Amino acid sequence: MKRLIILTLLCLPMVARGQDVTFAELVEKYSSLQHCTTIELSKQMLQSMDVQSDIDSLVAISVESDEHIASFRDDVTRVTTGYSTMLSVNNSGELVKIYGRSDNNGHITTLIVVTISSSEGVVVMIKVDDISLSDASSLISL
Repeated sequence: MKRLIILTLLCLPMVARGQDVTFAELVEKYSSLQHCTTIELSKQMLQSMDVQSDIDSLVAISVESDEHIASFRDDVTRVTTGYSTMLSVNNSGELVKIYGRSDNNGHITTLIVVTISSSEGVVVMIKVDDISLSDASSLISL
């Protein structure tokens, strides 16, 4: 009985992890579809563009297809599970949300910016050591 309980407890994280869609899986899925664009900027590229030096990476996915927008919306919802909603705006069917994840010290380490309408969607993930919302907004306007 003890072995069964221990085995079950050891497998729980793997089962939970298997249900999550990671951002990398999202990039892989949408990079091969028509009317979808993925962009990945490394820290070195961002530094060469004179962007904040504490940013580790920026990854964006753009979907411009009625065919893919419903699954994109569902995938983004799964990816942002576990993130705190920092901003949410719904204007005439166009949704804009900013999600954040902090480390144990309360520093923002990951931002996900989502804009979705009925026919197109964009999601941007920004990995950082620590970032303010004003720095994040300057990145989004790149």
